[in-house]
Amino acid sequence: MSLRHRHLRKFSSFLPHSSSGYHYQPSRRLLNSVASSSSHLLQQCNGIDTRSSERFSVSFRHSITSQLSQVSLSEAQLLSFLKSALDQLQGPNHCWLNKVDENKEFLKKDGTFIVVAGRFFQNSEKVGCNPAVIFEKVKLLQQRFPSIQVIGFQDCSSVCSADDRSQLIQLIMEEYISFPVLFSNKNFSKLTEEACFILSKDFKNSLVFHEKDLDIAMLNKAIEELSVQYHVNNIALHKSSWSKEAEIIKEPHFCTVLQNLLLYFPACISTDESGKRLFLSDSNHHRIIIFDGDGKILDCIGSCPGFEDGEFESAKLLRPAASFYHETEDCLYIVDSENHAIRRADLERRVLETVYPTSSIHKKSTGLWTWIRSKLGFTSDDDVKFEEHDSPSLMCPWHLIKTEDNFLIISRSFETLWVMDFELGEVKEVVRGFPNTLEFCRHFILEKVSLLKKMPDYLLQQQRDANLAREGLPYAGLISCVTTFENHIIMCDTVSQGVLKLNRESGISSSFQFSNLGMLGLPYWLSFPLESFYAV
Repeated sequence: MSLRHRHLRKFSSFLPHSSSGYHYQPSRRLLNSVASSSSHLLQQCNGIDTRSSERFSVSFRHSITSQLSQVSLSEAQLLSFLKSALDQLQGPNHCWLNKVDENKEFLKKDGTFIVVAGRFFQNSEKVGCNPAVIFEKVKLLQQRFPSIQVIGFQDCSSVCSADDRSQLIQLIMEEYISFPVLFSNKNFSKLTEEACFILSKDFKNSLVFHEKDLDIAMLNKAIEELSVQYHVNNIALHKSSWSKEAEIIKEPHFCTVLQNLLLYFPACISTDESGKRLFLSDSNHHRIIIFDGDGKILDCIGSCPGFEDGEFESAKLLRPAASFYHETEDCLYIVDSENHAIRRADLERRVLETVYPTSSIHKKSTGLWTWIRSKLGFTSDDDVKFEEHDSPSLMCPWHLIKTEDNFLIISRSFETLWVMDFELGEVKEVVRGFPNTLEFCRHFILEKVSLLKKMPDYLLQQQRDANLAREGLPYAGLISCVTTFENHIIMCDTVSQGVLKLNRESGISSSFQFSNLGMLGLPYWLSFPLESFYAV
């Protein structure tokens, strides 16, 4: 216990004292201050800590190109440069961020790689694509081909500038990026003018797929051909691709300063008006926090990242997003985003279960022997059989809207909408394409946007989505982070890591003063190593 107290004090020295409330300020000021003040970031990103060894490569490009080399390099030169930089955390022309291991040789030099190049920073005036769309495709490929290695690349005017770092911090939190990213001042603008995927074997014989016209089936086939020798368990397109290695959870660990002891990317919120309860998705802490109108924490759903049904203390979520409270059932329906599932929390029994997709494992015995076998990793693939093999699979769901008879489940990018029958728990229709999704649920979006427009302007501007703005709905991406409660409008602030409430009569806004913090316990990432071992 004394070790954990010392560990907690050590981490607390880097954290803002925000357990009793939050101060709201523009995102650029906040992120720049973090980027410049954190010792982890000041040392040319030497101390940036990441736990997961991701296996894709994604490249990013900043909008500033005037100070880059005048000659743009080819994909072959890019792959050669990436390979040469693997052994050094930083050099004259590069700096690794979001690295995965204390070992400098944190990536293999052989195997199958994918590089995704493009302009992903939201404030770029020439954004060529929606970052959410790109990362959804990357996660789909990662899920289907877990043996592929992932690297990130960003060409910029200066290696690890404060502005680039602050943008990357926000991007990592928003999109849940867990693979390493390489910053370089070399000019690869010919590749990064438009987003593209570069597939290669041992950094040779590259294939380039432009994201704008990307046929995911073609890329899928190309990866299969390159991955045969790795015995990858390929999953057919448009089938239930949800099954995955639940024991291998990869998380972004760019900056422990932002990994607040209380909240870490509080993304979505819903309410139970009659029970005077609010349900906050503390997304990057993989839990749902239940609290009352005074900020008193009443309960918590989820223990650590993963996928597991059971009692609230042992159940596992992976980046929960939107939720909906069903008063008749006294249940909370939760979008389990990175698990690509819909979960249901029985608030009376304090049990979490999976609604979609369904599998036979959830109906099996939950006895002691079954629990021991699953914890020791002896549960075979045959034990997990999906009942709806041909049912449409969810991929990175985020928003949840309840109609009279259905759930409307929407991806974070608004590229896909699933219509789920509420009673049967089956997806009966899939709407694809950004314009079609917006048209399908425009009425519900406008209803939420009307609430958002009453919030402080700076709070909205710092979370404005440039891609949705082109459709006249710049705040549509925030529809799940705002709700009403009694005489207040409640909104999550993912930049300042807090929850804001606005009195509709007086127009005065304030942050929630959270209490009864002991109900949450220590975050899972502060667990003593021995405790972490047994937690697995």
